[in-house]
Amino acid sequence: MSNPGFMSMRWLRMHIKEIIWATVILFLLSLFVIGYGTTKINEQNEEKQRQNEAAMAAEDKSAVPFPPHMTEKLNMPVIHVSYPTETASLTSVIDVKTLWQSMKSLQGFDEVSQMPKGIREYYLGMFKERAINTLVTEALADMYATAVKIKPNFDVKALVEADRARITPAEFDRRLRNEGITSEEYGKEKIKAMVFSAIQQQILKPIPLASATEDVVKNFYEENKHRFALDDKISFNHLLVSPDDFLGKTEVAEEAIKEYYDKNKSEFLSGNRVKVSHILLNFRDQKYLDAIPVSEGDLREAYENNRAKYVTGEEVKARHILIKTKENAEVEESAASPEKVKIENILNRAKSGEDFAELAKEFSEDSSANNGGDLGQFGRGTMVEPFENAAFNAKIGDIVGPVKTQFGYHIIKVEDKIPATDKSFEDVKADLIAEFKITQAELKASAEMQNARNQILYSGKQFNDFINLSNAESAKNKGLLPVFFSGKITNDYDAKDAQILRSEIAAFSGAILPEVERAVFSLKLGEVSEVVKSNKGFHLFKIEEILEPIQLSYSEEVKQTIKTKLEAEERNKLAAKSAEQLKKENPSADVLKLVEVYTQKAKQSKVSFEDMPYSKNPGFAANELFEGLGLFSDNGRTYVSEIHSALANLLKGDWKNKVAGPFKTQFGWHFIEVTAYENNRYESFDLVKDSVRQMLVLEANQAEVQKFYEENKEQFAVPASREVRQIITSSEKNANEAYDRLNKGEIFVLIAKNYSIDGVQAGALTTMEKGKVSTELAEAVWALTKGQYTKPVKTPYGYVIALYEGNEVLEGTRPLNEVEVGIRQQLRQQYSMSAFESFFKGLLAKAYVTRNDKLIKEM
Repeated sequence: MSNPGFMSMRWLRMHIKEIIWATVILFLLSLFVIGYGTTKINEQNEEKQRQNEAAMAAEDKSAVPFPPHMTEKLNMPVIHVSYPTETASLTSVIDVKTLWQSMKSLQGFDEVSQMPKGIREYYLGMFKERAINTLVTEALADMYATAVKIKPNFDVKALVEADRARITPAEFDRRLRNEGITSEEYGKEKIKAMVFSAIQQQILKPIPLASATEDVVKNFYEENKHRFALDDKISFNHLLVSPDDFLGKTEVAEEAIKEYYDKNKSEFLSGNRVKVSHILLNFRDQKYLDAIPVSEGDLREAYENNRAKYVTGEEVKARHILIKTKENAEVEESAASPEKVKIENILNRAKSGEDFAELAKEFSEDSSANNGGDLGQFGRGTMVEPFENAAFNAKIGDIVGPVKTQFGYHIIKVEDKIPATDKSFEDVKADLIAEFKITQAELKASAEMQNARNQILYSGKQFNDFINLSNAESAKNKGLLPVFFSGKITNDYDAKDAQILRSEIAAFSGAILPEVERAVFSLKLGEVSEVVKSNKGFHLFKIEEILEPIQLSYSEEVKQTIKTKLEAEERNKLAAKSAEQLKKENPSADVLKLVEVYTQKAKQSKVSFEDMPYSKNPGFAANELFEGLGLFSDNGRTYVSEIHSALANLLKGDWKNKVAGPFKTQFGWHFIEVTAYENNRYESFDLVKDSVRQMLVLEANQAEVQKFYEENKEQFAVPASREVRQIITSSEKNANEAYDRLNKGEIFVLIAKNYSIDGVQAGALTTMEKGKVSTELAEAVWALTKGQYTKPVKTPYGYVIALYEGNEVLEGTRPLNEVEVGIRQQLRQQYSMSAFESFFKGLLAKAYVTRNDKLIKEM
């Protein structure tokens, strides 16, 4: 949020959790009173301000545009939230536009939108659920504030006009456009932040630690039991008759494809076409890279800053066989336990020469069994300690075991050992040069393109004045690209035009780059885009002309699209017919019987699902549904709406021995039968009483502080370090010369200035941590007393002479008394967040949430 007088919806959504905190609310409110002046004095700063805000504007402008097919449905409701009060039921409606804006504001949304279709759809489903969860939480907060009469009573219009005046009307309106919101929506977002602040003041009213007796805590638990509600638990049998069961059993004739095309030509139009001027600066171009200067000092600094990258520990390549135990394997087993006997027999067979991989395939109970127990290469810290110790202590070819871990008994075969490596500066110098040039070239290109854009927008320069920056083919035509439309570059393009477009703005798949599409097709005639980064380099576009769509020809791509569509329709028909026939021929059969008689495919891999989460509010299961992914859940977290509705209808009456189905979802046709159901479930008081007490007092007792300290000692570790001055040389000869001059009494810092290759840092006082330098250098430095210096020590980055100045920190852990205040602050924040999460969980438990899943899927 670059302008402190403007509250961005994107910023607000990304920080919704933090908004719960009073500190952030106060921060927001303090920012609202800051604005830009419009006096003559401030006019000199406006140009600089616009340039500083370019990054934010680029983010907003390049964000994924609203789906064109949903434009007519912007104001349609997708979520209805109802919250009952003592006198009436309050309601809130969330529309398509609000949900879309919430999704867009989530971190990572733009990146996910660029993924391949299948992956994109999966992750976008998760983004929708996160956005819905956020919006429902906001709606519940607003309704609660209304119900208990703590909602701030401000005139939204007056709030907006105050901010507009502080920022200047033109700037304020520009920001609203970038956010894609109206001034009324902006005002509502601001009120929303104030609502959270009001709720915070009501909820976080801690009681004294001594007052939090067992009875007080228990009474709070009973009075607020809805905060500790668990999802209902449901078990069911399920059969899916999927169109995929009929793959390869449908044929679509060429005549049918052509007939569909002729009757539905309107489906096969290009999008709007554009003619654009284009500047592409490819910073990976060799001529551009050649112009980037590199110094020895830069390279050595890069080497030092990335030492871990060039050091690898010892690794082992191994296979294993796992036999799981019924209980925790780390508990001592009897010598005659079935698992112990079995693993010993397998070990004897392996040691007698039987093929280890085949034994693993036959007996191992680990997921690696299918690969003959192959674990690949792994380093220390990857496996559990007993397994790691056995593997690293064995020799190549050894078969060791049984090794007992919490997973069970293992037999390990070590196939290879890869020694540790420590690459010297000279070993990686060529790579460092290449990496440094790419990094610097990218920074330079980005700065040049941003500067060009700023001059076009704010300094009266023309787009064509900067065509010489481009190192692309289109530069030969004054930057003009061939006319193009979104999507794949098809045979509807001239061959030469297609070649230019593919080389400058197309992905490997042959489609226009998504980031280019987002930038270009959101512009109006004459507008200049933000600087767009792609795998081609940095782009700048100007819209010269917007043209009408054209009819796409009857190409192979179009044929394949139609064929896929028609084949899917035929498979759907076959699946529907099969499901209806199954029900008709077996009217009283339970689901297990239907599975048995369904002959279209082998028995479904999983039919019975036990102890699954279920809630009256679909989409808010506390647990996950990965077992049902692709069967009754499209994201592994929520039931698809038709499944949820079927379960809800079954549970309305006596659900025993009743089968719902066949009914249709996106996966096919379903039969479902509830086998067990448990509702009105709560976390037990004994399990949550400590958390309840913490939420009431918002203060840790000494035992909790001590426990946190013991469990997080790594946070308080203090590495051994010494303050030193260093001379670093690239050759042993120079190091010896410097050492001889030091022995003659010359001043260390002056010698460093003459010999050290680390430039302005030569001889400067620095802190050396023992674990971050080579063993040889550490041993030499830690053998010194104050005022002494080492002999030249060879390191991977050169020869070092170090002078110990006398200040030292011993390795250890900061004592509790030094860190206790920070621990208490951290625990206070943790308890406060737990209080808020519990509060909102309680609101949701009381509320009713209705979703338009069909509309949600369309987005």
